[in-house]
Amino acid sequence: MRHLFTIILLFFTLFANSKDNTRVIRDKQKIKACINNNIQYYKQNKNEIDPLNFFEPYSERKIELTIDSICYRKDSLIALIFIVIKKNRKDGFNYDGWALMGYRYSINQSFKLYPISEYGIIAMSSYKEAIQLIQYCIFYKIKDKKDRFGNKFVCGLSSKDFWQKSLFFKIIRNRYYFQTILGKPDEYIDLEYQNCD
Repeated sequence: MRHLFTIILLFFTLFANSKDNTRVIRDKQKIKACINNNIQYYKQNKNEIDPLNFFEPYSERKIELTIDSICYRKDSLIALIFIVIKKNRKDGFNYDGWALMGYRYSINQSFKLYPISEYGIIAMSSYKEAIQLIQYCIFYKIKDKKDRFGNKFVCGLSSKDFWQKSLFFKIIRNRYYFQTILGKPDEYIDLEYQNCD
């Protein structure tokens, strides 16, 4: 099973990153800058609340950020972005693996970033362990996960129907599910972070 996952992951990563190598490099640079800008924003604005508590925890420490891979939807306007954040911990468990959704109206724009809060891989001992675990969760495990309202995510990135059928792409008040956060019962709140353009 592990070998099959590695082969599928390699295929998706190569396919995703071979669309247009120049564009992928540019997107990775812009995504990295956007994440760093959001971290800086919360460092300078300590009274601001980070809706998903994603960027703010990294604002108090020195980190190394790597944009590992980008999996694009066919039109390249939405992408799943896998990152690893290295922090220096005394116990040596330095690596966190995360996935973010990127959304833009034109391929010439930067992505607006929306962290996927359903899974975060925290405090792994190696980069490889952190990235493989977060990718495994988004490719496979998320299909069985439910949100607080009992809505099932239906399929992971390994499914050919992911970009159409996953809960991430359900429309809620003219926004995708991934652009919202769960508020009080029966309420979705628009998720907004700093713009990256």
